[in-house]
Amino acid sequence: EFFVDCVRCVRPQGKLIISVPNADGFMSVRENNYLNYPPHHVSWWTLTSLLYLARENGLTLAACHVDRARGDELAMHYGAALHSVLRGGVRRGIRNHPLDRALLKLCDGLGKFAKLIPMPEVLVPHGHSLTVVLSKP
Repeated sequence: EFFVDCVRCVRPQGKLIISVPNADGFMSVRENNYLNYPPHHVSWWTLTSLLYLARENGLTLAACHVDRARGDELAMHYGAALHSVLRGGVRRGIRNHPLDRALLKLCDGLGKFAKLIPMPEVLVPHGHSLTVVLSKP
């Protein structure tokens, strides 16, 4: 309903710009990610889901930007990826056992060193934000 109301506010040949948390970004592999649980983020979005909404409401994609993980985001990505490997895959929800917290802290610390390794831009993981510019006919 919110999206439909936004589309109603756009004039013909106008643009609707939406920026949302990117479900395909590095935060999706992070366990115990308190900032991505309500009330901070109540939903996650993908480019596919935004394009579906656009198509269903008569809009077309004019531009898209997916930021790349940088600095602390990149360190968190590496830490989360290492944690996932050591734990045998991504697990949703919050694990509050002292050993889980200690392992995550260790992996986060190692991620801070890993972010210092130069990497080609194409290999840098997606960051936290997804922005689309949609056009109304």
